Amino acid sequence: MKKILNLHTLVFLTFSLSLSHAYAEKAEKDTSTPYPLKTCVVSDEALDVDAIVWKHEGRELQLCCKGCKKDFIKDPATYLKKLDEAYIAAYPLNHCLVSKEPLGSMGEAYVHHHKGGLILFCCKGCIKKFDKNPGKYLKALHKAQASGTKGAEKPSKKAPHNHSGQNHQP
Repeated sequence: MKKILNLHTLVFLTFSLSLSHAYAEKAEKDTSTPYPLKTCVVSDEALDVDAIVWKHEGRELQLCCKGCKKDFIKDPATYLKKLDEAYIAAYPLNHCLVSKEPLGSMGEAYVHHHKGGLILFCCKGCIKKFDKNPGKYLKALHKAQASGTKGAEKPSKKAPHNHSGQNHQP
């Protein structure tokens, strides 16, 4: 009887661990912004089902072939800049997730890499607030991504955001 009980316990624990691992993977995936390119960041060739998907310093990359991966490794800064430009062009909001102020209202928007994706903020102070509770702010980003319309998630009318002591140009 003890052997049967132990076997049931083992099966239950294995199932529980695999379920929690699958949930953790989904939660991780849900927090990043979608990959913005339909072409290889190195060659500009169309990506297909055989695309190479890998991470470089925590950032997802999709390349058309192993040769492009070798080229990427030789000059990652050039290709990461190109990838960031694509993320910025596809970014679904025209305002800061935290302050709700228009992006660019404090000078150039601040770029923040989060879980392989990219998020834009009006100032460095907002990045710090975001990092304390990303889930709170990502809901608005996910809603805007789902709508497919840039700026679709309208900022709320709330008290102005205080930027004092944050070392940036208004």
